[in-house]
Amino acid sequence: MIELITIVACVGLVAYAYVLYPILMRFWSTRMGRTWETDDRIRPSFSIILAVYNEEAVLPQCLEALTSLVYPQDAVEILVGSDGSTDRTDSLIREFALAHPQLTYYSFHQRRGKIAVVNDLVSRAHGELLFFTDADVTLDPPCLQCHARHYADATLGGVAGNLLLSGEEGIRSEPLGSEQYYMSVENRLRMDEASLHSTVGIFGGHYSIRHSLWSELPDEPICDELYIALTIIQAQKRMVFERTATAREHFGRSMTEEFQRKARFAARGVATLLHFPRLLSPSSGWPAVMLWSHKLLRWLAPFAFAVLMVASVVVLLREDSTFWVRPLILAEAAGLLLIIAGLLLNVLHRPLPILSHVYWFAIMNVAFGVGLLRFVFRREKPLWTPSTRVRVMMPLNDPLVREEALHS
Repeated sequence: MIELITIVACVGLVAYAYVLYPILMRFWSTRMGRTWETDDRIRPSFSIILAVYNEEAVLPQCLEALTSLVYPQDAVEILVGSDGSTDRTDSLIREFALAHPQLTYYSFHQRRGKIAVVNDLVSRAHGELLFFTDADVTLDPPCLQCHARHYADATLGGVAGNLLLSGEEGIRSEPLGSEQYYMSVENRLRMDEASLHSTVGIFGGHYSIRHSLWSELPDEPICDELYIALTIIQAQKRMVFERTATAREHFGRSMTEEFQRKARFAARGVATLLHFPRLLSPSSGWPAVMLWSHKLLRWLAPFAFAVLMVASVVVLLREDSTFWVRPLILAEAAGLLLIIAGLLLNVLHRPLPILSHVYWFAIMNVAFGVGLLRFVFRREKPLWTPSTRVRVMMPLNDPLVREEALHS
C-alpha cells in the first residue's frame, strides 16, 4: 500500500506540474481573468540597464538595437556596465557612447558578478521605468512603446516581454527546436497567469518595472529576474506579459550549455524563493499557487521520477506484486528507450521532433535535479562564464522567426 501511494503521488506531481496546471490556468483565466488599463499615448522615461562581461561577439548588434529604438530620445537613457571584461567589450561600448549621448558607460575593473553591476547601474538611473536586458538579446524597434502602454494602469508594477529564438539558416536543431516549443507553451502560461494575477515566469533579458518599486538585489547567488518579479508581486502590484513586445536571440548554446543554464536557474531559483516565504504561504492566494505549481514542483519533478522508478522496481521484485506494476514498468522502459533514441539522433545531428522533445525534457529535469542538489550542498558558484554567443542574427522577417511570433 505504501508503494502504491508513493507511485500515485509521484505520477500526480509530474502530471500536475506539466499538464494539469497549464490546463487549469487556461480554464481559470477564461472565466476569472482580469484586464488592465493601457494607453498608447503615454511616454514615461526609461532607464535601460545592461550588465556585460566579455560580450564582444554580440555586443555591437545589441547596442545598435538599443540606440535605434523607436521612442523619444530625451525619454531614454542607456546605462551599460562592464564587469571586468578582458576582451574588446570596453572599447566597443566606449565607441558607442561617443556616438550616442543617451548611452553612459561604466567600467568596473574588478569582476564582481552581474548582480553587483546591476545594483550600481540602477543607483545611477533616473528614468521612471527600469528596463533590463542582456547583451545577447536584440530588441525590436517598437519594444519600449509596447512596454510603456501598460503603465497607464497604477496596479501594474512590471511588464515581461517576449523572446524569439532563431538558429542557423532556419534549421530547427537541438536544443533549439525543443526550447522554441517549450517557450511557446510557457508564453501561453505566462499570459494566463498575468490575466489571473501576475506571471512568475519572465525572461531575464527583456522586462521592465517601475523605478519606485526597485529593491536592491542581495549579493548572493540568486535569480535576479525572479527576485525582481517577486518584489513587484510582494508589493501587491501585477507583473504582466506582453507578447507583442519582442526581442530576438540567435541561439548558439549546446545541449551541455543548456543543461548548465537550467541547473543554474533551478539552484538560484530556490535560493530566491527563500527571500519570499510569505508568497509561498497559502494565505498569499494566487502567488502561492503559481510559485508552487510553476516553479517548485517542476524543480522537484526529477526526484519524483527517480522515486517512481525505484518504487516500481521494488513492487515488481516482490513475490506478491500486483498486476498493474508490469504495465508501469513497460511504460518506464519505453520512456527510457525514447530518451536514448533522442540522444542518439541528437549526437548524429538528425533530430526528430517527438524524440528530440522527449530527450530534451529528460535533460531539463536532470538539470533541475542537479540544480537543487547544488543549492542543498551550497555548490552554486557566484560567477559563471557566459554561454556560447553567435554573431549573425536572423532578420525579423525570416519565416522561422515569424512563425515563432505567431505561436508564442
